[in-house]
Amino acid sequence: MGMVRYTALGIIVFSAAIGLATPAFSQSPAEIEKQQSGDNSDSYHSVLPSGATSITGFYDGRMSFSIMLGPALSAPSGSFINAEKQYDDYLRARVYTGEISSDIFGFPARYYNANYQSRGIVLAELESAFSERFGAGGGLFASAIDARRQELLPWTDSNGNRILDYPDRKTVYSEGGLMGFVSFHPNPRSIVDPYFKLRAGITFASGFAHQYVLQDPYVYENKLSNARGLIYGGSFGLNFYLGSELAINLELTSLGRTLNSDQFSSRNLTTNYATIGLTMSLYAP
Repeated sequence: MGMVRYTALGIIVFSAAIGLATPAFSQSPAEIEKQQSGDNSDSYHSVLPSGATSITGFYDGRMSFSIMLGPALSAPSGSFINAEKQYDDYLRARVYTGEISSDIFGFPARYYNANYQSRGIVLAELESAFSERFGAGGGLFASAIDARRQELLPWTDSNGNRILDYPDRKTVYSEGGLMGFVSFHPNPRSIVDPYFKLRAGITFASGFAHQYVLQDPYVYENKLSNARGLIYGGSFGLNFYLGSELAINLELTSLGRTLNSDQFSSRNLTTNYATIGLTMSLYAP
C-alpha cells in the first residue's frame, strides 16, 4: 500500500516538471538564443521614443539667419574724413585771419571745432554651412556718420565777404549695401561657437562732401551724388547657443571702403564696430 502511494506521488511530481518545461520546447531556436543572450531590444524600443537627437552648434548642412546691430568702437578714419577735416582746418584759419569776419547774425565770426562720429551699423545675414567648419553667406547692411561742423553760407555780407553759419549736426555719410562672406568655425557642434568671417561687397552712399579744400564760391551745396564703391573687411564673433535653434551673437567687425562720386574720383573710409544679435536656425538636415 505504501509502495503504491509513493509511486503515485512520483508520477504527479514528474508530470508537473514536464508541464513547466513545455514552453521552452515550444520556442524556436532563435527565440531561445535571444533569451539566453539577454537581448531585450524588442521591449527596449517599445519604451523609448524614436527619432534623431537635435544637434547644437555649427555643422555641415545647417542654414541660419542672423540680425545684428551695435555702435562704433572708434572714430571713422580714411581720406574721406581727412579731406573734410582739411576743409575744416582751412575754414578755421580764414576765421582767425579775419578773412571771414561775421556770422549769420552780424556778430564777429567764431569757429567751433568739428567732430565726426559713427552712428553704428545694422546687419541682416543668411549663412549656409558647406562642411563641418566652413560656411558662406551674405546679407544687407546700413551705417551712417554724423558730424557737428560749420559751413559758409551761400551769400555774402555788404563788403562781399562770405558769412559763417553756426555749428550744425548733420549726417555727412549714410550708406546701405550688400556684403557676402566666407566663414570658419573651429569648434563645430558646440554650445560655444567662435568664428571668423572675410567680407566683401558693394555700398551705395549719400551725404555731404567738399570737392576742394577751398570753398568754390559758385557751389552752393555739397551733397554727394552717384556715390558708391567697394566694401571689404573681416569679423570675429561668438555664438552662444541657448538651444539647437537659437543663439546669442557677439561680433567685432572692421570695414574698409573705396568710394567714388561726382565730387571726387577716389576716397577711402574705415570704421570698426561691436554688435550683438540673434542667430536662428532655418534648416537642419
